[in-house]
Amino acid sequence: MFRHISSQFCLSFICLAFLVAGYTASFAQGTSISLPEIIYDNSGEEITDPQDPQSPPQFYPRSEEYGDEVYLKAASDGSSWRMTEFIFEYFGDFTPQGDEMVRFRIYKNDGEGKFPAPNTLVFDSELLSSGGIPLEAGYQTKRFVGLDIPVPASFTWTVQFSGLRNVKGDSAGLILWPKPGVGRSFKDFWIKTPTGWRLATIPPPNPNLPADPVTNPDQIENFGSRIYGLPATLSAPPGIRIQPDGEFVSIEWFRGGRLQVADSITGPFVDVAEAKTPFRAKIEPGTIKFWREAAGPAATP
Repeated sequence: MFRHISSQFCLSFICLAFLVAGYTASFAQGTSISLPEIIYDNSGEEITDPQDPQSPPQFYPRSEEYGDEVYLKAASDGSSWRMTEFIFEYFGDFTPQGDEMVRFRIYKNDGEGKFPAPNTLVFDSELLSSGGIPLEAGYQTKRFVGLDIPVPASFTWTVQFSGLRNVKGDSAGLILWPKPGVGRSFKDFWIKTPTGWRLATIPPPNPNLPADPVTNPDQIENFGSRIYGLPATLSAPPGIRIQPDGEFVSIEWFRGGRLQVADSITGPFVDVAEAKTPFRAKIEPGTIKFWREAAGPAATP
């Protein structure tokens, strides 16, 4: 499509029982909780290895703050969405020096103009990591999980890369995909200039000639991202995620508490010493374990 130019932690918890042949999920307080669903998706099924001789996805490096205005799919119950997870894809074309960072933001499009510009800040990664979130070289993703953020039907998400000169061999940029599979996005993007926000497009290889699908192909202008959410009318998402990982399980918790484990759903639960998210635990044959996130930091010995 084209157009012209702090959440509260609750002591309730989620447990998972691990069996020899797999795992079974159960909720400690018997409450049915709906799992988040994909509400916008314009991501690659997998990120191409840059050493792969096949055509890798394109990326668009900028030093300014820039990003995409996205339109979420409609909720089945007609309500608005609460965003629970956000993933974006990027390519880092640099030799790591340790100062390559990215700042991620979400805005409501309630600003001025015929097409309302980004204005009201909804989320800022500075709340999670002051000074920026570290980047890695190559084709990568950044995931923001454990969120519970009310969002409008459409909004703009942006990135701002830093610690890079924005030249070949020292840049980073969002990955480009043709069009969303879930939700929709116009064939343009927002960029923040010294005079304010403006809509922009990526010119074809020869900007002095008309776009032609063979000799001067038009550029892709939708950035790679995937968004999960719950209808605003449903209960809050789980505060802990447990996934099989070979002979191990990978455990993530999102609300700043501490990881605890027990042999029974009724406990007693004990702290897992020095556990940091994500945590990998070995599955012992024939055993059953229950995990939860408990409020507050671990006690000092």
